[in-house]
Amino acid sequence: MTTIVGTKTHLYSDSMGWFEGIPMKMTKLWRIHGALYGFCGNYDNIMNFITRLQKKKNLVESMEMNGDITDFDYLKLTNKGLYLATGYSQVAPVHEDYMAIGSGKDVALTAMHCGKTARQAVSMAIRMDMHTAGSIIQVKL
Repeated sequence: MTTIVGTKTHLYSDSMGWFEGIPMKMTKLWRIHGALYGFCGNYDNIMNFITRLQKKKNLVESMEMNGDITDFDYLKLTNKGLYLATGYSQVAPVHEDYMAIGSGKDVALTAMHCGKTARQAVSMAIRMDMHTAGSIIQVKL
């Protein structure tokens, strides 16, 4: 899977994904209509959702996507704050200073809870989570 970490000003991710068991570099952070998005999960469903977002600025961001299967989670960062969408829920505001999603989220959240930066948290997830790999990508709002 991956590790995505969001703060009030940045999103961070690892750079590797897997396609049919083959590791390859993948884009996980996207800037769409002035907001930053960090995705983890089924890449086909993610790309379908991104295409919809790019076409409609005011798309209602329900994970149900008109009944489509949505096997992914995302963080959204805007000038109004950080938001989390997971499972089949609506987008919810994050009231903490940071949030993480993906297979390495527990490692990343623990690292940040212990005072590490978001970048250091992704680095720790790369070392400890077998599905988080590659280099660290950082994007500022």
